[in-house]
Amino acid sequence: MLLALSFLAAFASAPPQPALAPPPDADAIVVTARPGRPKLGPDAAEYWRRFCLDPTRLAGRPAAPPGDDPDWALAPEATRRQLALSGEDAAFDHYDAARGQGLILTHQSFDLANGLHETRCTLIVLGGTDQAALSGRVSSLMGGPGTQRHVGEPDGVPLSRLWRQWAWTAMPSRRSKAWRAVTPSGAARGAGTWLVVIDPARFYAEYDYVLADLKTKTGPKGAVSVLTLAWTRQAVKERRRR
Repeated sequence: MLLALSFLAAFASAPPQPALAPPPDADAIVVTARPGRPKLGPDAAEYWRRFCLDPTRLAGRPAAPPGDDPDWALAPEATRRQLALSGEDAAFDHYDAARGQGLILTHQSFDLANGLHETRCTLIVLGGTDQAALSGRVSSLMGGPGTQRHVGEPDGVPLSRLWRQWAWTAMPSRRSKAWRAVTPSGAARGAGTWLVVIDPARFYAEYDYVLADLKTKTGPKGAVSVLTLAWTRQAVKERRRR
């Protein structure tokens, strides 16, 4: 049963956004190494912070890798097809030779019902030996623990025997840059929660909805993780010219 927050009693059902896409068949995706000597650079969680969390929170949109960064390149068309990306979606890839790990970064945006808009930034992590630490790293970045209470719930994600799944949810005031995962008062230490919105009109008049979603499995080529940041809010209305 989902853990409810008393001050959210007036709100209900999950934010009216397209369900997070099922994890891709990442075992079939190939990320090519760039020439040069391997060097130990930022880890996956740090890249997610740099390209997804911080720029979306502070500037309102994800960031692309710098154009002069030799480690990142535009993802090939085969990868875009594998991920079912549209022509407007951005995609980049990087092979971390020091960790034996491929990274794929995607940016997407959606106009939703009821005048809402979602910005989504996803980092796919292929292989390597440090993926077990991802959930803890995301908890540190989100300022609170994740939860698995949403797994198998009608407003959460389907139960999967292949994927371990965590979520971090936040409800910052509209246009606030202070994003922090909600931890229910009175809950056991280290317990996170899954926010469920009952009344979208009232909720989005006061708050934005922030979701960090992590799915991890072990596949034929090693561990695979899909880490997504989704930010849902009222769409900006154009001012009428006088």
